[in-house]
Amino acid sequence: PGAAQSVGELQRQIQESRTRLEQLRQERARLEARLAETQEGAADVSAELANVERRLSASRSVLAELELQFDAVTTQSETTTRALLEARDQLALARARLDRRLRSAYQLGPLSTVRALLSARSISELLSRYRYLARLAELDQALVERVLSLEADLDDRQTALSLQRTELAELRGRRNREVSELRRVEDERQSALARLRTEERQARSRLEQIEADEARLTGLVDELE
Repeated sequence: PGAAQSVGELQRQIQESRTRLEQLRQERARLEARLAETQEGAADVSAELANVERRLSASRSVLAELELQFDAVTTQSETTTRALLEARDQLALARARLDRRLRSAYQLGPLSTVRALLSARSISELLSRYRYLARLAELDQALVERVLSLEADLDDRQTALSLQRTELAELRGRRNREVSELRRVEDERQSALARLRTEERQARSRLEQIEADEARLTGLVDELE
């Protein structure tokens, strides 16, 4: 009876070892399949991450260029604003001078110019005075017209710069949002890739353990048999 019991116990151990060995083989097959899926998923995520990083790099370059353009246009706008203020000051001075001449002429009366001309001692002096007075009027009027033209040009330029600045601000805002979205996607892909790499390491570690257990159980079954 003792020998039969020993044989029965031996058979039980062999069967348990074989059952455990089969379980390990099935687990190894599942892990190998899972490892293959994980590696494939990691490759896909790596490709997506590389694509996102390229797009992010390109978007950041465009954003940097937009920042430079925006700063340049802002500087031009500020310079134009100062020039416009100076032109308006010049226009105010020119108009004030012209007004003073008109008021002075009005106060002296219409005969003042005639008297100034008639007081000339010669035809030559008369012509010189006439040309001088005419030249003063022309210069005053030309100055006003020139400053008015400058003011109009500066107004047009300021309007164009303002529109350009608004467009650049909108482009910069859209590009900033695009960069933020790409960074979010990049973070997601990096997290996903890190998770897959961790699963891959765990699967490899478990496979090494299973292979060691399989070798040990296979040796044990051989010894028992």
